[in-house]
Amino acid sequence: MALYGANAIDRIALLDDVNYPNRKAVIERMGETQLDEALNILIESGLPEEQAAQLKQFLMQPQTETDQPGVEKVSKGQEAV
Repeated sequence: MALYGANAIDRIALLDDVNYPNRKAVIERMGETQLDEALNILIESGLPEEQAAQLKQFLMQPQTETDQPGVEKVSKGQEAV
């Protein structure tokens, strides 16, 4: 707690440090809140709400190594080309 109070660790590290129950769900909600705040800023800057909704839907999809566009999955011992 002292490290969090001193801004030495973030909220996610604090939840991990205290072994908070259901911390993964809490972290996901924190991320969704941050995404909503960012999208609201984009809407206020002129992004149509429909596009913001589409962007949120895309960004909320589960991510895996192979889901990242432009990133090749490389087997151990191989180089990406």
